[in-house]
Order: sequence, then structure tokens, then C-alpha cells
Amino acid sequence: MSWDDANYKLQLDLDALVRDPALCSKCKDQARRWRDMQYSVLRPMEWPGTPLMDSRTSHSDRERDWLRKNIEQVQSIIVVCRAHNHHEWDGS
Repeated sequence: MSWDDANYKLQLDLDALVRDPALCSKCKDQARRWRDMQYSVLRPMEWPGTPLMDSRTSHSDRERDWLRKNIEQVQSIIVVCRAHNHHEWDGS
């Protein structure tokens, strides 16, 4: 499996997490925001946006790291939503 195939599979995993029917609308919106924060080869940055880059890391590797970290964030949202701890998003 190529790195691009691996990245595609991670993107499918992320999309599936965002479509989780157990998510309330507020948490689903948060999950979509993480899903939509994608690595760009045109404006490459470290996740979550610091401009420091190591030129030895390929764009494909960097994209995969972004996808993995975004998946972790969406998984955290799912845990919070299922536990009904929405105050974490409300700031209360």
C-alpha cells in the first residue's frame, strides 16, 4: 500500500467518524471543523498551523500526520458527546 493509499484510508476513517449518528449537532459541527482542517501542499505547515517545517519530511507523511491528529481530535469529541459532557464545548 502506498503512502497516498494510506492517507486515503485515513481520510475515509475520519469521514466515517464525523458521520457518527450518536453525535449531537453541536459536536458534529466540531467534528466537521477538524475533518475540514487539512494539510495543503500549497501552504505547507506543521499541525495545527505552526509555520516551522523540516524539509526532510515528505508532503505525504505530513498529510498523514495531520489526518491522524484530526482523527484523534474527532475521537475525543465523540467521547465527550457520548458522555454528555457538552460543557467542555460551552466553556462552562
